[in-house]
Parts: sequence; C-alpha cells; structure tokens
Amino acid sequence: MKQNITIKTDKNFPYLGQGIDFNETCFNLRFDASIIQKTSELIWQPNSTLPYNTLQPLPHPFSSISDLASEMAVNNHGKTGLIGKKQLLDEVLLLDDGLMDHFILHVKKHIEKPTRESAQLIADIRCWTSWLANGIKIEPIFNGEKKACSFIPWPLSGLLLLSSKITGQQAEFEYAADYVLRSGILPEHTLDSFDNMKDSIDYIRSIKDYPKKGILFRDITTLIKDENAFAETINQIVERSKKYNFTKIAAIESRGFVFASAVSYVLKKPFIMLRKKNKLPAEVHSVDFELEYGTATIEVHKDSIDKEDYVLIIDDLIATGGTADAAAKLIEISNGNIAGFIFVINLYDLGGHEQLLKRKYKVENLIQFPGH
Repeated sequence: MKQNITIKTDKNFPYLGQGIDFNETCFNLRFDASIIQKTSELIWQPNSTLPYNTLQPLPHPFSSISDLASEMAVNNHGKTGLIGKKQLLDEVLLLDDGLMDHFILHVKKHIEKPTRESAQLIADIRCWTSWLANGIKIEPIFNGEKKACSFIPWPLSGLLLLSSKITGQQAEFEYAADYVLRSGILPEHTLDSFDNMKDSIDYIRSIKDYPKKGILFRDITTLIKDENAFAETINQIVERSKKYNFTKIAAIESRGFVFASAVSYVLKKPFIMLRKKNKLPAEVHSVDFELEYGTATIEVHKDSIDKEDYVLIIDDLIATGGTADAAAKLIEISNGNIAGFIFVINLYDLGGHEQLLKRKYKVENLIQFPGH
C-alpha cells in the first residue's frame, strides 16, 4: 500500500513527490511512543544534552557508512562545490543495499528487547547518515530564495529515516528546517517492496530436519505457486538489477533457474545455466564446493562466457556462501566478470552475505531469515 509523503516546503518548490508516510509503522516495523521514549532514555546521558558515544565508528556491516563519512570530512574539507558533492554522491550510490536489511533486523530486535547497545547503534547510524545526507545537499535558488534539497539514494535514505523515527528525532521529510528529502530518494522498488514483499516471508515454508537432521529448510515452492507473490518477487529482482551493469544473467541449478530465467526474459538478457556435474553436454569448467549438508560440483559450458561479459548471478538463497562463491569462481575462470549477486533469501546468521562482501562483490537480498 503506497502512502503519500507530506513534505513541508514552499508551495512553489518543484520537488514534491510520493513515498512512505511514517506513522506508527515504519518499513513494516510497528512500535509505539514507549519504544521511542525508552530508546531516547538509553541514548541520552542523564542531565545532559549530549548522547553517549556520539559518532563512534560503526561496526560491521555498517562500517562502510562511517568510513565514507570520515573520508568525506578529510577529503571534502573546504570543498563545497557541486563537483565535490557529485563525487560524494557517486560513492554513496555504491553503498550496499543489504545494509538496510541488516538495520531492519537490528531495529526489530531492539523493539523486542531494547538495550543501551542496540539503542546506541541506532543513534550512531542516524548521526553518520545525517552527516552524509548533508554532505550531498545542494541549495538551488528559486524565486530569489535558497531552498535546500537533495537526492538521497537508497539505502542511505532508509537508514536515515528509520533511525530518525526510532530515536524520536526529526523524522519529517523536511530535515533541519530547510532540508527536503525528495521523492527520488526512495526508488520505486522501496515504495512497494516493504508492503508487497512484507508478507513474502509468509510464503516461505520452513521444514525442519530436511534434507538431514539439524537443517531448517526454507522452501520457496510455496512462494512460486502463488502467482502474485512470484510476480512481485520477479519485479523486485528486476528493480534491484537496475543498479548493475551486466551483459548476461547466470543462475545455479536448480531453484535459481526459476527466478533467473524469468528475469532474463523480462530484461532480454542472455541466460547462463550453472549446472550440477555431468549435466552439460559440451566442454565445461568445473568447481567443487561444500554445502551445509555435503559436497557438490557445478559446471558451465566453456563457450558460455567471454572476457567482455559482466554477469549478474541470481539464486533463491544464500546460506554459508559456498555455492555463490563457487559460481563466482566459474564465471572468473571463464574469463568473465562478476557484476553482482541477487538472492531471494538471505540466511543472515550463516555469514554467506558477509563473505561475498569481503570479496568485494555487490550483493542484494529480498528476504531475511535466520539460518536455524
């Protein structure tokens, strides 16, 4: 369900738009005034106007935010022109979308059991993101009067808005009296995804002790058998893919084929199958890898990928990252380049997402699940 943003600004200001209205629900997280009050009490020092530990470097995976903001403070000192702001915006655009997924999970746990540590991380994220947002602010002149406006890309926009809301600070789309978050901040997929995808987790069936004891299997067959849920999932992958420059799409046998082939059809991109051992008839490259519950081999035809190719890898799920890492190796030994990864499900506590980030790959996830 889309909702309108109420933007407080001059009626002649040209950048009015659509977005999300944050009332008692923010990115499908429900919380009331008591949580905001409790968070505030945990953040602010007694009888002081200062919060605890303001602007400490953020921990992984949020460290890229504070690193970039710190770099901005050094490199942009005294450089207030549009060129410097454009350079900063280019770097902000490279922030991993998965940061918002991690932050939503953190805030959810904080709502359930608020602690000083969880509140402090939220407050620090707000400080760093607001600093970055101000760093890319521009001040055009309309009717002889300066009006501050910014294009705040995702996930910076989402991090700033959610952290503002939960800490009870300025959460309007007018920030610091003259600072307007434009409609362009939230890409189209974010307007729908947290609503249209909010129930997607309900379409994923969890099966205990499959394929062996101790494994909690996340079954996507219940998602793809619902035409609306499946269509929305494909739409979200297509939307996420727009930030990547790629020439081909690859997927891993077999459930990855379901999503990747549909995306390939929509985008009119060549589709490369990364198949299990002895399933391809021509000459192949092979990579062995370990799964949570065994070992496996995947292969690709040697003539599938050229050195000029940038390949987007799509799969249904990432757990420990072994399969995804093997897929990347297959692309690379074929002399291709990895444009990025998009997964429908991330089992966030198994570490695969982080392993890919450490290897400097770009990674997107639609749905977050614990691994056990």
